[in-house]
Amino acid sequence: MTCLVNIPHHAKAFFVKEQPAETHLVSPSLTSRRGGPTAFEVKFVIDEATAQEIERWSLQHLEVDPFCLKQPDGTYCITSLYTDTPAFDVYHRAPLYRRRKFRLRRYGTEGTIHLERKARRGERVSKHRTSVHQSELVFLGEPEARSDWQGAWFHERLLRKSLQPACVLVYKRAAYLASSSEGPLRLTIDRQIQGQLSSRWHVGLTAEPQSILPGQAILELKFREAMPSLYKQLVADFQLTASGFSKYRRCLDTCGLPLPTVVTKE
Repeated sequence: MTCLVNIPHHAKAFFVKEQPAETHLVSPSLTSRRGGPTAFEVKFVIDEATAQEIERWSLQHLEVDPFCLKQPDGTYCITSLYTDTPAFDVYHRAPLYRRRKFRLRRYGTEGTIHLERKARRGERVSKHRTSVHQSELVFLGEPEARSDWQGAWFHERLLRKSLQPACVLVYKRAAYLASSSEGPLRLTIDRQIQGQLSSRWHVGLTAEPQSILPGQAILELKFREAMPSLYKQLVADFQLTASGFSKYRRCLDTCGLPLPTVVTKE
């Protein structure tokens, strides 16, 4: 199944297609290896009219993510389960929790769940993930990590940091990408962002969610080194202002931050 839009071939002349198509699916900041490459991710909160204009711009300068081409509306659904401590140290940006988030992510309705650690220093981001089947999430409720499980590294960090389910976020993503002389580029627009509080190791909604950012969208520009000239042109043309917006923090603000739990160790 393909999108109804046609991408002008002449608009892609700027980009060098030296990598196989499947490698473009990977975000510049994402790797399955620890200590992999970092990348910049710059966010902008935009209204729907601007989002539509930037989509038209993207069709002229970038390629549609192959996964989006398979979807009826040209977007795919992302569901993420975020974790935090009983005292919500991640939300409050406590010293030992401000730079890393641990989350579980699902694309569409697939049975595969991605266990992901996202680390940020300023606008530079790195991600490390392992993929498991949804039936294996029961292991995360056990008091010790299974050494023979590929998700053990993730579980060990959850236990070490006292992390547990906090909220679920669901949204639709349109994605565009390219390989340029300035490195891999990726542009995403997230819409219809909804969320709810959660206390279960379940990557999905269990009740009616709340709208997190009604009438607005999140634009993200992702790149490896200095901001590419093409992105500079985009920011200038649309007069965009970068934002430190956090879907996770907004979800808790919207849904109501639960009272922190005081944990005592015997």
